[in-house]
Amino acid sequence: MKIETHSRCVKISYGLLRRIVAVFMKVFLLKKTSGFENFPKNGPAIIAMNHQSFFDFLSVAAVAPRNIHFLAAEKFFENKYWRILMIATGQIKVDRKAEDKTKSLQGIKNHLEAKTLVGIFPEGTRSHLKDEMLKAFTGIAKFALENKVPIIPVGITGTDEVMSKGDKKPKIKKVIEIHVGKPMHFEKYYGKQDEKEICTFVTERVMMEIEKLSGKKYPHCESQMHNEFCDKKVALIDLDGTLTKDQTQRLFIKHLKENKYLTRKDLFLIYVWFILYKTGLVSNPRKALGFILKKFIKKNISIIEGEVNDFYDKTYNDNLYKQSLSLCESLKNEGYYTILTSAAVHPIVKKFANKLNFDDYISTELEVKENMLTGKIKGEEHHGIKKVHAISNYFCDKKINPKQIIAVSDHHSDIPLLNYADYAISVNPNKKLLKYSNKNNTPVLYLNNDELFQYIKFNIIN
Repeated sequence: MKIETHSRCVKISYGLLRRIVAVFMKVFLLKKTSGFENFPKNGPAIIAMNHQSFFDFLSVAAVAPRNIHFLAAEKFFENKYWRILMIATGQIKVDRKAEDKTKSLQGIKNHLEAKTLVGIFPEGTRSHLKDEMLKAFTGIAKFALENKVPIIPVGITGTDEVMSKGDKKPKIKKVIEIHVGKPMHFEKYYGKQDEKEICTFVTERVMMEIEKLSGKKYPHCESQMHNEFCDKKVALIDLDGTLTKDQTQRLFIKHLKENKYLTRKDLFLIYVWFILYKTGLVSNPRKALGFILKKFIKKNISIIEGEVNDFYDKTYNDNLYKQSLSLCESLKNEGYYTILTSAAVHPIVKKFANKLNFDDYISTELEVKENMLTGKIKGEEHHGIKKVHAISNYFCDKKINPKQIIAVSDHHSDIPLLNYADYAISVNPNKKLLKYSNKNNTPVLYLNNDELFQYIKFNIIN
């Protein structure tokens, strides 16, 4: 039987308790909070936190924008005082003494299926170490991969000063800080929750993020999946409108028409879809892209690659923003791992990445079988939030744990990407992106303003 986490009783009681506790926490204990905008407004997610005190649960639950249903040890359900709180707020009972954990696991699954937030302390118990976290259990990875949900890392400090593991009563000190990180997506590993090495790697990735947020060391990394790319500074640079002065796919379509791959009627229909997409009337470019790809079914990939080479040489040798190229060069000189990102198809993005000396690229992949195009996209087009998912999967694949991310883009469709980054730069923004930048104090770079470029170069990059 499923737990009714969204029952009217739980909603009312949890909401009331949170408001009461929040007032106390903010007045007497909470010193600083940040990043709560990273909590999804709806849908399921796992909230992963370091654990030092009973006040970890109370602090995060009180100020979070949504109800969080925590995994709680059986002793809290057996205590007559705690039991009322646990039931009233729909927390998840975990019987640590039981050999069969099926009931506990089902409780977690039920909550995630109900599209709620599940709170987990990966260490399993409160750490007795002031500056170090305990070794985490891999259950957090198994839950995320099996239920196909993101993990939100949270770092907590100061709760041990309010009430440490050995204390009998709390001390009233305004020292608690809570910092919420960006959602971590592990889509590449969904369904692989039974593979020990993958679960260990995912768990360690999460704990390393919590380490950054909390300042508490996590010295227990042992996964063989980590490599020399770990802890890289990463720069994610958009292609169209950021590096190039026009839309590469639109101009490439024109190039294909000139070379007799497309008719005038084809070009007209494609441009209609393109205009609808750019004006925001159509949010997904897949239909227009699919229409073009039908023209290349059963053609060798080398044909498109040859046309892309010819297209680049004719169109883009002198048609790039020099300041954007200088920005990329500055990022590389400062040790950033530069990645060109685009919703454009991979033969185009690959060409630009190679010519402009990027470390790698992430793009919409064309499906190729035995060197022949199938006329389909492999996976999903990298647009909007899907671009963020693709980047997160790329980090998993390359075993990169970014210690800092800079994102640069010109279009509002990349707002999820800019939110994902630690630092965001808007280049020649359209109206929607400019509104976002003004609201979020995101630096804006107009490529004809040399003073602004120098400011960004020395204050953001360096």
